Amino acid sequence: MTRRRTNRSTLADHVVTMKPELPCIDLVDPEVELGGELVQILRNVLRTGTYIGGPLVDVFEQDFAQFCEVKHCVALRSGTDALRLTLKGVGVQQGESVITVANAPVAPIESILEAGAFPELVDIDERTCSIDPVSL
Repeated sequence: MTRRRTNRSTLADHVVTMKPELPCIDLVDPEVELGGELVQILRNVLRTGTYIGGPLVDVFEQDFAQFCEVKHCVALRSGTDALRLTLKGVGVQQGESVITVANAPVAPIESILEAGAFPELVDIDERTCSIDPVSL
């Protein structure tokens, strides 16, 4: 039995070769420039045993707030905590609904639940891959 080739396209027919518009990030020069300082900071953290909070984090928060030209900065352990704190900060109350996309990863949904709210999942717009306004 012989196989007849059809005119169906293959994945290779659809591969697009893209020329990067942005240069790759140079990871060597910053390490050479800051390596000694970073190693000293890491040694200080290891020596004090203060991995969460403490004076080193206080200094980081102050320095980062100044860098961002804002009054305050809060260092958190994860993006999930950052989302939860943001929800509380914008006034989301216990039992309220918070809209997010149905294909959201676990962290946003977990953050909504941890803030005491309920996630309301909506469809995405296939063109923008964001919330479909029609589904609201």
